[in-house]
Amino acid sequence: MIARTAFKQFAYGLASVAILGLGFTAEARAAAIIDNGTIQLGVDDFGQLNIPGPPAAVGTTSVGLRFLPTNNEATAAGCLCEGWGVADNLSSVAAWANNSSGSANLILKSFSSTADSATSIVANTTGIFEVTHKYIPDARTPYLYRAEVTIKNTGSDAMLQAACITGDCSNIGCKLGMNLNRLGVCC
Repeated sequence: MIARTAFKQFAYGLASVAILGLGFTAEARAAAIIDNGTIQLGVDDFGQLNIPGPPAAVGTTSVGLRFLPTNNEATAAGCLCEGWGVADNLSSVAAWANNSSGSANLILKSFSSTADSATSIVANTTGIFEVTHKYIPDARTPYLYRAEVTIKNTGSDAMLQAACITGDCSNIGCKLGMNLNRLGVCC
């Protein structure tokens, strides 16, 4: 399955290069750079962080989580490893998004943004679940952004048995498994 997915990604990438070479445009990228004047986020199509943007104070031209007063970058420096994933334990269906290792089994339903907020809604390719990432400034302090993550059961089964991992889990090493009616986020 992983080899087939990797081959599909390669084939789609090759097709995109061929189309661009003929003068056509590829699918538009919906990503956005948002900020509240203190914190800046680079939100990619599927809700993960880290997208191309202006240079940081040191070392990267990607924007993930940036502190604007010093222009220091937190998640994009060194590795674009921030990402998320969700799986349905009953059907063994999984989907994820990460700019370092790629994305799998996701369809972008919508992406919207303003100067200080962004919302990504994706569905898995089999129609079992939908994931919404909503990034908004935290009203309590300019030093925080809220990342509201919602996992919605869109399948025919009454209960979605989900396991979810989000954040830079390659560095933190967190794992979280949920029971039948309990969804959660780690990292």
